[in-house]
Amino acid sequence: MGKLSREIEEGFLELWPQDKHLLSRLQVMLGKRQEHEEQDWTKRAVYALYVDLFANDFEGLIHKLDYLQDLGVGAVWLLPILKSPMRDYGFDVADYFQIRTDLLNGRPQTLFYEFLEEARSRNIAIIFDIPLNHCSSEHSRFRQFLKNPSGEAREWFVVSEDASEYAECRILFKGMMESNWERIPSGEGYFFHRFYDFQPDWNWRNPQVFLHALEALIFWRSKGVSGFRLDAIPFLWKEEGTDCENLEPTHRIVKLIRACMDVVAPHTLLLAEACQPPQEVLKYFGDGDEVTAAYHFPLMPHLWEAMGKEKAQPVEEVLQKTPAIPDGCNWFVFLRCHDELTLEMVTPEVRRFLHETFCHDPAWDFREGEGISARMMELLKEDPRRMLLAFSLLLSCGGVPVLYYGDELGLKNDQKFFEKAALETGHPDSRHYVRGPVPWVEVSEKLRDPQTKMATIHRGVRQMLWERKKGLGEDTRTLSGNPAILSFAKTLGGKTVYCVHNLSSKAQEQDLPEPVTARLLSDGVRVEGRRLSLPAYAYAWVVNG
Repeated sequence: MGKLSREIEEGFLELWPQDKHLLSRLQVMLGKRQEHEEQDWTKRAVYALYVDLFANDFEGLIHKLDYLQDLGVGAVWLLPILKSPMRDYGFDVADYFQIRTDLLNGRPQTLFYEFLEEARSRNIAIIFDIPLNHCSSEHSRFRQFLKNPSGEAREWFVVSEDASEYAECRILFKGMMESNWERIPSGEGYFFHRFYDFQPDWNWRNPQVFLHALEALIFWRSKGVSGFRLDAIPFLWKEEGTDCENLEPTHRIVKLIRACMDVVAPHTLLLAEACQPPQEVLKYFGDGDEVTAAYHFPLMPHLWEAMGKEKAQPVEEVLQKTPAIPDGCNWFVFLRCHDELTLEMVTPEVRRFLHETFCHDPAWDFREGEGISARMMELLKEDPRRMLLAFSLLLSCGGVPVLYYGDELGLKNDQKFFEKAALETGHPDSRHYVRGPVPWVEVSEKLRDPQTKMATIHRGVRQMLWERKKGLGEDTRTLSGNPAILSFAKTLGGKTVYCVHNLSSKAQEQDLPEPVTARLLSDGVRVEGRRLSLPAYAYAWVVNG
């Protein structure tokens, strides 16, 4: 067992100077290096799914790997799979080392390891969510705290006598929670929560919390998981007199996690779930020594603004302002997150426009106008042309694309699932509209008929994913010209690939800098030399020479 590096030892003591005695435990945890191959995430497309809603359980998901492989995805992001009472659909974790029993079909946890092996045999990487900011009120440590609020477990949570602290901390679940504090049932003070009142925040001032989290990451990495989506990491550290977001100690924690994982499990994907302004998200890359990937939250709403206004300018501007990130790091890009079409990262004027343009039912409203909980098919009024246009934008704009399960099938909001979840959780959470199960019998029937909307969308997305796997180039430049046309130019092996999108409801023409030949065209597109003729909502991937 080697000594801890100076970087790790100093990083630990900067955060917890009074707990030097715990360094020996950390040294043991990092004592056995795991061997993992480096993965090029720029060549992968990520498919996000809930195991139970997509395939019932891991046995079913093993059988669905053929579907995912045929679709052309290179990674699967498993939305919460850890043991949970499921009051927040798994984001309330009760045990960080156990898979939910309902996903194992009565079998031992080795079923999950079998799934990992099957995915690896198909060259499909697996990542999953691990919420580090909070846990479930059913977690054994929190239950211990409730039994004895003045005991040792108290140090694991953020506790107050009168709930007067952190008054400047915003309420994230506006319209659902009235406070960040919840009274302890015994009446002995309050505990803090950034999300639901059944999700107590961990106290990261306690180094035991760090060691517990790191142990979980190392454990799952050893089983073959390629990486983790670090849920809600901007909120880890709390400091009086601040908004408790993006604080410097939080970045020190992330650096320490990265340094430790680089020692014991190199090439681990650490994906920051930081729905924050661009300048704050950028900080989570550090100098290439914090997370390895982050969501490009500012790009997503501007993709929708461009489609809504039928103008390229919103996307062109946000890409021009996108800062460079360290080598080896990646942006993850998406059309809507797994919860909703997030509208936080735009001006009030743009937020109003997006809400008025795409929120076709008041019931879809999330967080009082800060989001729209609806599937793409609902947002785009069931128009396959606009659905495929949106996917083409996603798969060609640069970064690692994330697809949400069922969107490639044109699934719509699930009213029955929403009503069922509202009864079970006690909260009419609009996010449940987009969490319904995949109706595979109906899907199979519709995919057999090439004329159905579902078959049209699925076929188009599959073609794009396989074309993308051949290579599109990692760099992305926008080409100015027709304001209704959004064009990306990408260098690939001495060639230039142009991805051209007609955002307009009317036919448009676009001249490119040089003659091109077709790689992938939507219906009705004509290529003549360097001129493209595109029907309404059409797209074209073409190459020079």
